[in-house]
Amino acid sequence: MVPQEQREELPITKDTFLERVIDPILKGKNPLLRQAFADVDRGLFAPEDVGLDLIYDNKAIQLGDGLSLSEPEVVAQMIHWSGLSGREKVLEIGTGTGYSTAILSKRAAEVHTIEFNPVLAIDAHMRLRQLGFDTVAVHPRDGALGYPEAAPYDAVIVTAGAREIPQALIDQLRDGGRIVLPVGKYRDHLELIVGIKYMERILSSVLYKVAFFHSLYSEAHGGWSKDALERDLQLKRKVLEIMAKNSGKPLDEFCEEARIEAKIPGGTSQDEVIARLKIFKATLELVEELVDAQSEHRDERKEAPSE
Repeated sequence: MVPQEQREELPITKDTFLERVIDPILKGKNPLLRQAFADVDRGLFAPEDVGLDLIYDNKAIQLGDGLSLSEPEVVAQMIHWSGLSGREKVLEIGTGTGYSTAILSKRAAEVHTIEFNPVLAIDAHMRLRQLGFDTVAVHPRDGALGYPEAAPYDAVIVTAGAREIPQALIDQLRDGGRIVLPVGKYRDHLELIVGIKYMERILSSVLYKVAFFHSLYSEAHGGWSKDALERDLQLKRKVLEIMAKNSGKPLDEFCEEARIEAKIPGGTSQDEVIARLKIFKATLELVEELVDAQSEHRDERKEAPSE
């Protein structure tokens, strides 16, 4: 393995991708997964207008419409913790362009992957077929509902943030199987967890906290429904309004400066900026105070004597 000080001096290219990005993540623990990353060129799954310095670095690549190609670190961690030996049948939620799906296919015998965006699903299907990934089946449908037709699965990997573990995915996981996914009550205050199914329940542990995953949009259990998304967005907007007021700046100016600081691409709508800003970690207490104040106000109104 290349020493840390030498890795930092390596140029960002396809040839140095493993040494610069993957080796520091796996740390020699999963040589078969390292080989999978060596066999799958990330550049084949990125938009044509994306530069090599972004493709072969540990960065997400925005695909538009609120979607992205995940950082290699996230892909590596989720597949590593799924505990694959190469003989398993795996369900993936969130195909995207098919990059993580292709990596998975190198570490599993059969992969079923779900993408809710039908255009992306068709593109991913064609790309994976053209590149020879014949053990993969792409299904355009609601990810929170899973794919019961091929259940049970030895592992389930969800690359979108869920409110809680969808019951359908638990039902489709075999006893002793693993599920890896980000969950949390707020869309940008999530925990990446790994769970093992035991007697119809999931015994889980937190791997680490994560700031942002695109949401698992669904009206089904565990997903983000339209109402839940609206409530989440309204809460974030209220927090931003308070933060902007405290800074003495108009909301538009405050959001634009925050967008630049958070390295969110230009042209992103204000609502999407609000949804993606990493503000909850620093402002959860403020949010809780707002909620408590509203609860106290309702209690006072209930207790007030009628005239």
